[in-house]
Amino acid sequence: MKLSIGSSSKYILAKVLANTANIPNPDQLIFIGKQNCKFSIIQNALDSIEDAANDKIYTAIVFPGKYEETITLKNYFNIIMIDPFSTEIAGEVEDNNEAIHSILQVTINSPSGHGLNIQNTNSVIKVYGDIISNYDSTINNNGNLTINGNIICYYNNANGHGIEITGGTLKLNNGKIFCTHLNANSIYAGSSKDVYSTNMWGNRNDHANITQKILGGFHYDPNLII
Repeated sequence: MKLSIGSSSKYILAKVLANTANIPNPDQLIFIGKQNCKFSIIQNALDSIEDAANDKIYTAIVFPGKYEETITLKNYFNIIMIDPFSTEIAGEVEDNNEAIHSILQVTINSPSGHGLNIQNTNSVIKVYGDIISNYDSTINNNGNLTINGNIICYYNNANGHGIEITGGTLKLNNGKIFCTHLNANSIYAGSSKDVYSTNMWGNRNDHANITQKILGGFHYDPNLII
């Protein structure tokens, strides 16, 4: 069945693809949706591709719906939600300790497990969207990660941090970090780590091991709401 995209959807599609480095080759676009698409499960679409490469980057366009699945990312495979406000991945997104280069325009709302779990030090991932979890640290980062959006941890425990850094680099832009527990940290690290923040706000302070490298880039406000 040929997918029909209306004029308003074409505009939205153009906007979301603006965050990718280049306009994708039509042969490397994959559509995922609850109906009228080849794939209804994001992981099945990822697993169907075996030839993704630096010069052959695939992009999945995800139509609205709740996708209750754990996602293992694939190298050189972007995931773009056409409307993140009515679309979410209800499960952990991870790199499975493999080097991943990917752009994600997504909403992640993980009921168990991290929202985003990046383990490989060579992963390079950019995220545009909100990441939410009810687990020990909404984001675990050991790679090279850039987040543009909000980070929420509803885990009511002192370990319920917004982000835990174990290695790599972390850049945060234009968002808020909200943690439920009073003794949690917006950003936590077990050893000294640098963070590059621009226009970020948190209702919990950073851990003492965190050094914010951009002056005035992170703002602490215990009354922050989200």
